[in-house]
Amino acid sequence: MPYAHCKGILYGTMTVELGGKVIIECEKSSYVTELEFKLKPFFGGSASINQISGKIKSEDEVLASLDGHWDGEVYLNDLKNGTRNIFWNPTSDIRKQRLKRHIVVFEEQTEFESERLWEHVTSAINEGDQNKATEEKYMLEEAQRKGTRERKENGTEWSPKLFTYDVSGNEWQYKYEE
Repeated sequence: MPYAHCKGILYGTMTVELGGKVIIECEKSSYVTELEFKLKPFFGGSASINQISGKIKSEDEVLASLDGHWDGEVYLNDLKNGTRNIFWNPTSDIRKQRLKRHIVVFEEQTEFESERLWEHVTSAINEGDQNKATEEKYMLEEAQRKGTRERKENGTEWSPKLFTYDVSGNEWQYKYEE
């Protein structure tokens, strides 16, 4: 997966972009796709947001290239015959198929659930007060560091309250997923 790159944490408008390289390999066909999620350059308009480029290879031969915007149209350029076709276009029908976000009502959240835990940071961001948001974030992180130090000093092992580890699936599961 690409990484999330956050800008504007200390000043300016806070934004999150996807960046980095992703490699997808097919064991059956030996096709390899290399995708690059590009960060917006320092000097660039809205056309340079969410850009993606890549290539599809078989062994060392590049068969096609990809370019466009991952949240819009992505084009496939067939290098053998020189054609350019739309490979991906997230229409409104496709967007409707996205997973629905499950939100626990704020009043029912425990103190360590994200929305409640980050409540003061979120409020400061919504108020446009980056200084206060940074202070609140710092206080939250310091409280977490203090808890880690105390557990270490007491020899207490940390165990998540809202997640369990599924050994068979090798992943963390939210306890109240259903």
